[in-house]
Amino acid sequence: MSSEKQIAANQANAKRSTGPNTSGGKARSRMNAWKHGLRAEKVVIAGEDADDLQAIQRELWEEHQPLPGMESLLVERLAHYEWRMRRAVVFEAAFLGEGPIQPFKFGYASNAVSTLLRYEMAMANASYRTLQQLLFLQDRRRKRNGVVIEAEPPVARLVTPAVAAE
Repeated sequence: MSSEKQIAANQANAKRSTGPNTSGGKARSRMNAWKHGLRAEKVVIAGEDADDLQAIQRELWEEHQPLPGMESLLVERLAHYEWRMRRAVVFEAAFLGEGPIQPFKFGYASNAVSTLLRYEMAMANASYRTLQQLLFLQDRRRKRNGVVIEAEPPVARLVTPAVAAE
């Protein structure tokens, strides 16, 4: 049990350590626990260009041509997932010492790779589910409007090595 003298000393110390007071100090201390930004509240974080995200959004918007409402929301969500997956690739390169940025505070190396892969896989799965939802809504809308669209088989994107002529 603490004595009255210890309690008074603790209260006096607590009055002196109130944390940062300036806006700059608060901004710095906010980043103390920041490790990788893959789960950041903001989509665009320090060091990233919001114009690049808007370019992704425009590209997806032109590709899917969503209607206002849920379709638009899903296209925006797709853009955010793609943006975060690109961030994961940058962090992986930084972790391996190959990227333009310094390695981040991931902790132990084995945990860092598994953490990165876990977040990347979660984003890929969420992106896939979102795309499926969008395609379902658009297909349902087309069926309601009587538009039948024949699906084309996917184009093979495999690159085969050229055979040298003998």
